[in-house]
Amino acid sequence: LSSLPAPAAQAAVAMFLRQRPQVSEAAQGKRLLFLAAGSRGEVQPLVALASGCQKAGFDVVVVAPGQLLGLFEDFGVVAVDSGVLGDPSSPRAAPVQDDAVPGHTGEVDDSVFLSPGVLRIMFEHATDFGPDLVLAGLPCLAAGQAFAERLRGPL
Repeated sequence: LSSLPAPAAQAAVAMFLRQRPQVSEAAQGKRLLFLAAGSRGEVQPLVALASGCQKAGFDVVVVAPGQLLGLFEDFGVVAVDSGVLGDPSSPRAAPVQDDAVPGHTGEVDDSVFLSPGVLRIMFEHATDFGPDLVLAGLPCLAAGQAFAERLRGPL
């Protein structure tokens, strides 16, 4: 989808969303937390996946930087603001240590600049939501792993 012009990508997502995915009765209402950051090409697939999961009966919340919220909201997906994503052209910050994700030991080092403040806000939303599963786009993969470990859930 990232190689398509925006209208073509939106049309492809809309076609996908017209399908009615089926999930087991046991899966209905499970809470899925999506962590999104990065470029449109990194986020657009998560829009389709989050919307499809919601239509299938999952309880979905996305945590993403403010400038990305509209992509999810346009498809009826609840998205909460994690703050402003750092400027990708700026030098990368040092890997974030334990204090950004309470209870996580080690570094959180992602491919885009997720400041300690953004990570803390993402973690607060994750904790409040209490997800059964954390799904993270590639730029948030390390953060997603740290959150899943801390929340004792799968990634």
